[in-house]
Amino acid sequence: MGLDWNPLARPKPGAEAEFERLIGLKLDKLSKKDRKAAADRFDEITEPPYETLGAPRVGFDPQADEWLLAQVRENGDEERYAQVAEQMRGYYVLDLLPECPGLPIYASEGYDGVDRYTFRGKFLDLSRDIIGKKLYNRAWDRMSARELHKYGEALRDAGRKVARKHKLEYLETRREPPDAKMKSREFAVHIVFSAAAWCLWWSDRGHGLEPYW
Repeated sequence: MGLDWNPLARPKPGAEAEFERLIGLKLDKLSKKDRKAAADRFDEITEPPYETLGAPRVGFDPQADEWLLAQVRENGDEERYAQVAEQMRGYYVLDLLPECPGLPIYASEGYDGVDRYTFRGKFLDLSRDIIGKKLYNRAWDRMSARELHKYGEALRDAGRKVARKHKLEYLETRREPPDAKMKSREFAVHIVFSAAAWCLWWSDRGHGLEPYW
């Protein structure tokens, strides 16, 4: 089974209690009408992860407009730029963001439900021996920001324990994967550190975890 991690939307100031109530609902117990009402209300009182990232927006930021112009030129549609720009007004261009732990190197791309901020949780399959069964199984659970922070700390501690033993501490601050085989210990430790950094980056900004598989 595949696994992707998306940041859970965070509550707007003053909506924390209602947010907790909504994410605690058992949607399968609700009618279709009530599920839609809950989803609509959730959208009203939350901020999506792309807003937290603060990416440039088409129609608002020159660099985003320049990015879109380059895209339509590449596709040979420059004469349609004004039309496309109007259709995409407000679009957050994540490709223009600088690197950060919240934009993982172990990413998921090319299908619905994922974006540049999505961590490919499936990579943890290579790190089971490092993080143990409990933390591995926990990776499929929705988490609040507080829970995600604790989970990130637990992943980091597990990675550090193995890294100290095998003199791999340098991997904790390295963004790019090590020059090693995918099934090597070095690669597995780096995945754990990257996952931990992702969890801590998003949880420190008020976002929980929304697993997707």
